[in-house]
Amino acid sequence: MSVPAAVLVPGASTEIDDFPVDLSWSPTGKVFAVAGGEGRLYRVAPEGGVPDLVGTHEPGLLSVAWQPRGERLATAGQDGSVRLWNAGDGAMHVAHRGRGWPAGLAWRNDGARLAFATGRSLHILDADGKPQLALDAHTANLSHLAWRGRDEAERAARSHSPQQRYPVQPRRRGGEQQVKAPDVLAQLFDVITGHDLVGTHAAEVEYWPTIDPTSIEGSREQRLDAYREVRDELLAHIRERFGQAAGGNE
Repeated sequence: MSVPAAVLVPGASTEIDDFPVDLSWSPTGKVFAVAGGEGRLYRVAPEGGVPDLVGTHEPGLLSVAWQPRGERLATAGQDGSVRLWNAGDGAMHVAHRGRGWPAGLAWRNDGARLAFATGRSLHILDADGKPQLALDAHTANLSHLAWRGRDEAERAARSHSPQQRYPVQPRRRGGEQQVKAPDVLAQLFDVITGHDLVGTHAAEVEYWPTIDPTSIEGSREQRLDAYREVRDELLAHIRERFGQAAGGNE
């Protein structure tokens, strides 16, 4: 018995005066935030479709994350700062400022802690933006973060250079293909004690090699091209790994 391919049905659409680089739904699912590459932060209600400008994070935004169970928006910008916004009135304050681009914005499930990375360092803030913990023990630049419960977070990183791609060496075990890649590291650690928990948790990582766009230097357009290249490569990996449904929208 064949299973029909899933099809995404187009819904409401709207235009913003910027190009979107990230979005995040509110806890209610009735509103979402859109981060623009030129720095504009919008609040959009799909039913009305009219974007509401919350504020501007110059020279450009990298990502946005809506606080679970709350009204705060966290943004990471090309100026190296992490900012907290009130989604209702647009009130903003700078919670962190550094030289490197922040990556991996991740709120804890209860909205009481915010994690992000800069280079090889991981930072934990409380909901008001006050620093709670900084860890610098990683051996490569961090790219993604994820919380596991209240006091554990997972971080992933890949060592890189701007023009170098690491080879992927497939090997087979138990009839399934696994990927072994150099300089790839996923770690689980306690955000209170800083203890590495990776030795007590088994995990398998499927490695999709891409460049790290945060390492690209040059003009604004050159850096944006790097992000577009990563986007296209990830889309190709997703199609190869999961297939592509006939018809519908991606």
